[in-house]
Amino acid sequence: MAETLQSSLPDETVWSSTNPHYKILIDLDVNCVFIKHTNKLTLDLIIERYEDIFSNSLMRPGLNYFLSYSETSNEMSPDHIRDLANYLKTKKDIRGQCKHAVLCYSNVGYGYSRMLDSLYNAKQAVENTEVSTMIFNVPNFKNPEEPYKKGLIWLGINPSYSNPF
Repeated sequence: MAETLQSSLPDETVWSSTNPHYKILIDLDVNCVFIKHTNKLTLDLIIERYEDIFSNSLMRPGLNYFLSYSETSNEMSPDHIRDLANYLKTKKDIRGQCKHAVLCYSNVGYGYSRMLDSLYNAKQAVENTEVSTMIFNVPNFKNPEEPYKKGLIWLGINPSYSNPF
């Protein structure tokens, strides 16, 4: 079995972003961007978040993503999901091959995340790029820490990694 990555993060996690409705933590030691959203989830907010990540000096192709939507309400429509998939297709070179672990806290959020994954993967099959996504619907788990730990393991990160969310 492959060795899982461990972080050298200090006890106080340093988040960065210019928007108060999401936080970004890039931990190069574990090759992952951790993202926590708050407030209403909109297409513009998600695109702004990606642009903040892509312009960060630590950004490099191949970083994995771990997203938490624990404090959001979904304002996305199916058309917004389609537009987001098209936007992400234009950013495939900067994203590179990577994995996404997504923590959803409602059936609607879970469904929309699955829809985005399906639309993007349909496009990436044509383009031969690789972005793999694992989506966890947290209410389906008896222990709320279980999907977090499963997400870490799936991303190749030691499951004892301190929860930055």
